[in-house]
Formats: sequence, structure tokens, C-alpha cells
Amino acid sequence: DYLEYDNVLYYTEAGNKPYKTKDGVTVNFMGIAAPIDHPLFENDGVTPIMEGSKPVVSIRAIPDDPEVGESPISGSNITVQYTYTYYNDIDGTESAPATLSNELALDAGDVTVLDNITFSTDPQVTHIRIYRLGLTTTMQLVKTIPNNISTTRDAVPTTELTTVLESYSYQQPVAGIMGLVEAYGILFGFKGTSLYYSMIGKPNYWPAAQQYLIKADITGLLPIQNGIFIFTKTETFMLTGSKPEDFAIIPVSKEQGCISHKSCKLVKNQPVWACLDGYATWSSGYVQVLS
Repeated sequence: DYLEYDNVLYYTEAGNKPYKTKDGVTVNFMGIAAPIDHPLFENDGVTPIMEGSKPVVSIRAIPDDPEVGESPISGSNITVQYTYTYYNDIDGTESAPATLSNELALDAGDVTVLDNITFSTDPQVTHIRIYRLGLTTTMQLVKTIPNNISTTRDAVPTTELTTVLESYSYQQPVAGIMGLVEAYGILFGFKGTSLYYSMIGKPNYWPAAQQYLIKADITGLLPIQNGIFIFTKTETFMLTGSKPEDFAIIPVSKEQGCISHKSCKLVKNQPVWACLDGYATWSSGYVQVLS
């Protein structure tokens, strides 16, 4: 299935992650996968060191050489934690964050070193963003490093941090999603009995919480003026509301459904789709069979 939105072509293939392309040549996944937890081992390849892709943080002293230009993280004692995300500095796509590091207590004047930063193999990832939790209750951006560095030093004063981590729910759409449609600046798709939808105006981000379960496998989606038809093979439902907090699903017909998403079309602004009995439409508040 194909969908063009905001000059980008989005498309799906059965069993694969959804794709996007802006120029028809370079193809990337929709969204960026977060750093994945994986085991780390000693040199023998058997003895585990730790679990996960979370950064390992340690304390370092500031070099005596004034030309290094480092400053302490804080002028007082603080406790810090770190995480990181994958980032594309061309289109601004960012992943959900990695697992948080362990807490580390710092004395006034300390700086830190982060190890175990796992770079992404996704070609659309250009950089890694490092975030720190310290004097505030939110993760804040410390620095951006190239996507080929596993260790970095943090000597950025807390007072200089201004950008807050917002990508907690920036998940990719599930692999195998089908039936892409757009309404209200939101992309919708389905897989099995689940209806999924993206964040408003952010087609790369599909929070895991943003889904509805339907009583049977979904066979098609069709946006109309009143909402979005959600079809099973034998029934029709409608998603009402124009933003996630207002969404509701109501039954429309227990007699007619849809047998193919690709048949769902607007013909002169009249919804038409293929059902078990022929072709159906929506008229005067009812589903009617045309043929």
C-alpha cells in the first residue's frame, strides 16, 4: 500500500517494516528503532558483563591543561543518569531512548565519561544524542555525536542545558502493517485485529499505546467526512473524532464489511468498496449494496 503525505511517499510490504522515500531513490524505514538491549560479554564470549545497551558512566577528573576547555558539570554535589537516542540531522527524525544508565553520584567539579554507546546500523541515522538527568526532573540534551562513537566525555555545565528529551514514545510502526491512509494529519494502518495510528503531523512516530483492537481481522480503512470506516470482512465500524483524545469507535453495519482494502475509494466524494455481496456505499447514514 502507498500513501503520499507532505511530499514524502510512504509504503508497506507484507511482513516488512514500512518504508519512506522523498526522492524515489533513497529509501529508509519509517521512524528509527531505539537502541536495542543486548548482552555484553567478557573476552571469552561467555561470561556476561552486563545486560543492555544502556550507557556505562564513570567519573573523570578535569585535565590540568587549560586548553582543553572543560568545565565541571555542577558546582555542587548531584546525582546523574544518562540515556541516548539515534538521530537523523537531515529530517530531524529521532528514536525512542535507550535504557537509562545507573545513577552516579558526582562531587562538585566532576565530569563524566560514557561508555557502551551502541551505534545504529540504520543508514538514515547520522548522529547519537546524549541526554542527562541531573538537577532537573527531565532528561536534557548534553551533546550530539557522530553515529560511530562508543565513548564520549561529558563536561557540559548543567546551567547550559536547555533542550528536553521528547522522544519517549517515538516508536516505529509495527512490521507488517498495511492499509495506510491519512486523516487529520495522522497516518493510520492495520495489522490483524489492531488499528494503529501515528502522532499528529509526525508520520514517523507510532506510539505503542496508540492502537485499538477490533473484534475480527481488519480488512480495510476508508476516511470520509464523518470519520474513518474500519472494515472487517462482515462488519463496518467508524472511528470518530479528529484527534486521539477524542477518538471513539462506533458500529455502523453488522451486515456488510469489506473484502479488500484496495477497493476502498471515494468516487465523486461517494465512498465505495467491495463487500461479500458486491459493491457497497454509504448513503443517508446507512451502508447500502449497489450491485
